[in-house]
Amino acid sequence: MMRIVLSLMAAFTLLSFSGKAFSEDIDFDIATGIEIGKPGGRIILAALEDPKTFNPVTANESSSSDVIQHIYEGLISYHLEKKKIVPVLASSWEHSDDFLTWTFHLRKGALWNDGTPLTADDVIFRWMSSMTIRSSIRLEASSR
Repeated sequence: MMRIVLSLMAAFTLLSFSGKAFSEDIDFDIATGIEIGKPGGRIILAALEDPKTFNPVTANESSSSDVIQHIYEGLISYHLEKKKIVPVLASSWEHSDDFLTWTFHLRKGALWNDGTPLTADDVIFRWMSSMTIRSSIRLEASSR
């Protein structure tokens, strides 16, 4: 049971959306001691090879994951200093007693980079895409 819960938490953490989803009035207090930069500018990463994809659903190697972590946000994240799960695009969440049903409440004001509001349908689409692609990869790998 704990394995299922941890798998679900990891999967929900990996649900990724545009890094520009934050609105101006969000409190970035979760990064205590770190000065938050201003939008724009550039980030330079040292890498051994170019990313193979920018799609977080299909990325399965570090060259892609190293870049993806800087351009997408998830519903939740793990805060290293606080040693706990913290909200990102979800403002809160709860689960059923059997841990089989999870309900996430999206943060108000979360936007895509084009200004379109983030919706529950977006989250469901991303989740279903991830499950479909990962299932097909497992099936292909097991049939060899």
